[in-house]
Amino acid sequence: MGKKGKKGKKAPENENLKAEQKLLWQDLLENARAVARVFENEEIVTYKEVVDAMKEKWSRQRQREKEIQDLKSQIARKMVEIEEMQQEVNVWLAYRDAGRHVHDTEIRILEQELRDLQTSYEDMSTTLEKSFLASKTEVEKYTDQTLALQKDKASDKAMSCLDKKDRQEVLDNDWLKKEVQIHRFETAKVRERVEDLERTNLEMMSDLFDCTVEDLKISRNFFLTQCENAENLESAGLLEMDLCRLLPPDPDHDFVKGRPPSATLKAVQDKLLSITNHPEEQAAESKLHVNEGDESDYLTLFPDESETTDEPIPSLMLEEEDFEILASVGVGLNPQRLEYH
Repeated sequence: MGKKGKKGKKAPENENLKAEQKLLWQDLLENARAVARVFENEEIVTYKEVVDAMKEKWSRQRQREKEIQDLKSQIARKMVEIEEMQQEVNVWLAYRDAGRHVHDTEIRILEQELRDLQTSYEDMSTTLEKSFLASKTEVEKYTDQTLALQKDKASDKAMSCLDKKDRQEVLDNDWLKKEVQIHRFETAKVRERVEDLERTNLEMMSDLFDCTVEDLKISRNFFLTQCENAENLESAGLLEMDLCRLLPPDPDHDFVKGRPPSATLKAVQDKLLSITNHPEEQAAESKLHVNEGDESDYLTLFPDESETTDEPIPSLMLEEEDFEILASVGVGLNPQRLEYH
């Protein structure tokens, strides 16, 4: 009973195996038929062709392996370069994290030292420049004082060696230099005054020319009224009053101020004033001989007489010695004209 039971259990399994085996045989047959059909469509290849194909395949394989080896070598070199670059990057990263701060501190210290040196240099330069200028000024001042003192000593020594007449000429020459400066100053003042007067005159003439004829006419009734009232027609009228208003004020300008004359000129003036006056006709004739261009020279020669123009001018009766004295101080004198040489 036991053996029959086991056989009964294995019978279905065997059947299943047989069925699977049958299916496998069918698949193999179909595959064999398909391969047969494929080989039927392909050409028949000889042994030589197979060998050549195998050689070509092997050569391509070796070429590919060589290329792969070259690529591996390049990759290895690139990896080495990458490692080197990575090491350099690590170094710079470490510098950024740690070493940079040390260098920044050193740079700030050096910059501060440079600024301190620049400030010290500027201070020293300014101090030395001021000291140099002060020393230069002191030396120049001392030199000028020494030269002036030496000049004074030389002048005094030269004056002591001169006679009385030559010393008088030197003093008169100094006086004439001062007079020339005063004359130039007064000439400039007179020129400015003349320019102002000319400008004022031009403005007045312009105002007068702008007036029309109707402005200058006075009505007949006004004259009749003035005559009926028996007023003085010879007195200043409206037109004269208007013209007087247009005139500028005449300030008291003393262009020629009294200046102390030299010793020689003072002596000559005293002698001129001591001469007896001639008749009025001769005095008037002498006035006419004084030219307008010589008026400033005349006032310069006789500053005290600028305010006494109404008195007659005495005739110039001088001796030959007086003319020599005047010529020695630079003044040329003749009976009709006085002028500086």
